[in-house]
Amino acid sequence: MDFRQLEYFLVIAQEENMTKAAKRLFMSQPPLSYQLKNLEDELGVELFERDARRMKLTSAGKILKAKAEQVIQLMKDTSKELEDYNAGTGGKLAVGIASSLVHTLFGSGILAKYHALYPQVTFELWEGNGPSLVQALFDDTVEVAVVRVPANSKNAEHLGFNLYDFEHFVDREDPMVAVVHKDQDPFPTQSEIELADLAGKPLVLQRRFQSLVSSVCYDAGFEPNLVCVCDDSRNAVLWPENGLGITVTPEDITDWRRYPNLLRKVIKAPHFNTFQIYLWKKGKYMSSVARNFLALSDKWPGE
Repeated sequence: MDFRQLEYFLVIAQEENMTKAAKRLFMSQPPLSYQLKNLEDELGVELFERDARRMKLTSAGKILKAKAEQVIQLMKDTSKELEDYNAGTGGKLAVGIASSLVHTLFGSGILAKYHALYPQVTFELWEGNGPSLVQALFDDTVEVAVVRVPANSKNAEHLGFNLYDFEHFVDREDPMVAVVHKDQDPFPTQSEIELADLAGKPLVLQRRFQSLVSSVCYDAGFEPNLVCVCDDSRNAVLWPENGLGITVTPEDITDWRRYPNLLRKVIKAPHFNTFQIYLWKKGKYMSSVARNFLALSDKWPGE
């Protein structure tokens, strides 16, 4: 039994007619009938119930059809992977990215550079939080996920996943900043502030960073004075934009040129930053389009 016989068998099963199958395979009927008889003789079973008008699969034929489809699909997938490995110039790049990092991904120039190098590759971007992007990796919806992780919680339970269950590398580290309105700046002479300077100040946090901020504040000897905890980075920025508190956030959550009334003060404190991390599944074949994408980062460790 060889792959060609299996392909012939599947076409016959699909067409349920030897003449139609032969026509579809661009061959005459006698050689196709001969190939089917050889396959049945080799397996020792009848694969079809034959009558003048239709060829219907037997129970044995149904078993072989299911297995043959798997084998043929495996052949096609293997061939595609090998071709893709050699080229990596076409196809689809499916990437999951934390919503607060979309700006960074564009701002870094990596997408523009990739598109210039591989113009035939189409992008499929999926936005979400860390746990949802990890699920997208498990579901094979995306090949690579770009997530943000607080510096003090690489394996904290509240992340919803363990980094070391994945292949990953840190692409960049981002400081935490205090975002204030320029007309309500409590630190007018400072570009950097101490964490203790925020004690008693009305703070706005994104929920995903609440644990990080609360932890470092407690370590510094005070409880943060929260006026708002929200999910979306855009909402967090709107509060100081409207003079309603100080937002504590990673510096790169948005294009700050869109907010000329806001100032950013880097907060000096140990382990008070976030990491931008690339994740992919361990032990899973990675397409060339995904490898080429990762290789554009100067932090990419290679294979």
